[in-house]
Amino acid sequence: MHQLLSKNPTTTVDVLRSVGLRATEQRIAVYDILIKKKCALSIPNILSLSPVDMNESTAYRIIEQFVEKELVRKMYFQTGKTFFEIMSDHHHHHIVCTQCHDVEPVSACVLGKNIQSVTRGSHKFSTIADHMLEFFGTCKTCTRKK
Repeated sequence: MHQLLSKNPTTTVDVLRSVGLRATEQRIAVYDILIKKKCALSIPNILSLSPVDMNESTAYRIIEQFVEKELVRKMYFQTGKTFFEIMSDHHHHHIVCTQCHDVEPVSACVLGKNIQSVTRGSHKFSTIADHMLEFFGTCKTCTRKK
């Protein structure tokens, strides 16, 4: 998580300004969508939820600025789409529907303390700074459609 965010800015405007970004209507909208949804979203998802008029290239530009400023994490879930979510101190993984590509956060970390066994088995690495783990399956909506 970005160092400045640990000081707990109280509003989206404060967060954006704390990392040196102007608090434009579009930036505020994108950040608020990601905060409220609490899950990984694609640019089309963000655009469909946006209360302000914004084209796709503007949304991508905003998201890339957020990624650069470490406000947002970029993820790929073998879906052909890029997903984005707010950086947080809350460690979690994701489950992804292989049919509709819906993404849900999973708070349980199955690796836990076993992550150290990865470095013990490695010939080249001595430490692991972070990890991502995704599960793939079929959501209940897609299962009912079958």
